[in-house]
Amino acid sequence: MDPGLASGRFDALVPAPRRVSARTPADVLDLAVALKREVPGRTAAQVTAILRAHSGWAPDERTLQRHFARLELNARPDGQPPKAFGRFEADAPNERWTGDALHGLIVGGRKVYLFAFIDDHSRLVTGHRWGHSEDTVHLEAAMRNALASRGRRTGASMIDKLQSHYGFARTPFGRSLAPGMLHRHGTHAEAVARIGWCVTERALGVITGEVGAGKTVAVRAALATLDTSRHTIIYLGNPAVGGRGLYAGIVSALGGIPGPRQSR
Repeated sequence: MDPGLASGRFDALVPAPRRVSARTPADVLDLAVALKREVPGRTAAQVTAILRAHSGWAPDERTLQRHFARLELNARPDGQPPKAFGRFEADAPNERWTGDALHGLIVGGRKVYLFAFIDDHSRLVTGHRWGHSEDTVHLEAAMRNALASRGRRTGASMIDKLQSHYGFARTPFGRSLAPGMLHRHGTHAEAVARIGWCVTERALGVITGEVGAGKTVAVRAALATLDTSRHTIIYLGNPAVGGRGLYAGIVSALGGIPGPRQSR
C-alpha cells in the first residue's frame, strides 16, 4: 500500500482538483481586471461589452465572473459581497419557491407539459403536475400540490383572489383562450397577416420576438383562420432533432411510419 494513502486515510482517496490551463489570453484577462478595478461597480457584462468594442472580441461573461471571483473582485465598493437573487440563494427552506413549465414529449399523439415548483434553498421539487396545455391553471394545480405536500395551508392563492375580486369566471390570461378572445392590436394583426401570407404562398417563415411579445398568440390566431379540410397543422416541439428527426416527426404526424435510416 502507498504510504501516502495509509497516512492520509480516506482523505487521500479524494482525487486532486482538476487543473485546466486558461484558454483566454492573459492580456485580455489583465485588461478585464484593470477595467474592473478602475470602476468596481462595473459588471462582467459591462466589461465584456467594453472589451468587444475595444478589440472586436471578448471572452464569455461567465468566464469573467469566475475570474473576478478568484481574485475577490466580485465585492461591492464597501467590501460586502453582491446581493444576489439567483438560485440557491434562499436562506431557509420554504422561503422562496420558483415554478416553471417544461415542454415534454408527445404522448398518445398529444404534447405534454410538466409544471413544477422547486425550493430555492434545498432544491427539493415541492410539487408538480402534468398537463396537455401550458396555462396558469396547471401551474396553479402544481402550486396547490406543493402546498399540500409541505403540510402548509392551501389558503386563497393569488389567482383565487384575482378571480373573486374581479368576478372572473375563469383564470385570466391563460394560453387556452379562444382566438376570438384575443386582443387584436396593430402588431398582432401584422404578424397574423404575415403568417397567412406564408401559408398562402407556401413559403417558409420565422417569427422572432422577446418573451411575452405574443408570438404563440399570433400563430394560434393565424391557424384558427385556416380551412382544416385543406390544411394539416403539425407541431414539432423539439427542433434540435436534426433534419431527419424533423422529417420523421412530420411523417408520424401524418399517420405514416418513418423508414429505417439508410447510409449514403
